[in-house]
Amino acid sequence: WNNDKVDWNAIDAKVESRIIVVTRPGLNGKRLGSLQMRNSYGVNVSRVLRGDIRLLATDDLRLQYGDRLTVVGDPTSIDHVEQFLGNAVKTLNEPNLGAIFLGIILGLAVGTIPLDIPGMTAPVRLGIAGGPIVMGILIGALGPRVHFISYMTRSAGLMLRELGLALYLGCLG
Repeated sequence: WNNDKVDWNAIDAKVESRIIVVTRPGLNGKRLGSLQMRNSYGVNVSRVLRGDIRLLATDDLRLQYGDRLTVVGDPTSIDHVEQFLGNAVKTLNEPNLGAIFLGIILGLAVGTIPLDIPGMTAPVRLGIAGGPIVMGILIGALGPRVHFISYMTRSAGLMLRELGLALYLGCLG
């Protein structure tokens, strides 16, 4: 490759870089290395963008629904990878309300469980605030491992934050 006779323009014309969005539900929680993209399609994944965070594309990285992968290879191979990963950006604009409300309901149920702590006369409960927080942390951390799609659009996340703040201030007074 370090030869003076290498025609870099000819090599450059054969390679393309494209950003592909993971929208196939079956890939949620799979490790990037287990997909064997280099062996199966002849492409490399150079970067993964999750939300606003850039991640290095390592073999151990678990893919999540909505990840944006920078794929490098020849155009026909990238077309095949695009079909494999989904790349249906329209589905990302629809909020997954089932997962959101399932998490809230499970969080409310967890909040009502009494915890007996030695030395205290009454059992402690997480309540209607602590239960959903704990459940949100658990779903966010364990969701991709059990292939549970917990993707939420930015607008839905902002709506829930504002709703939570309004309910909190309404209860305060």
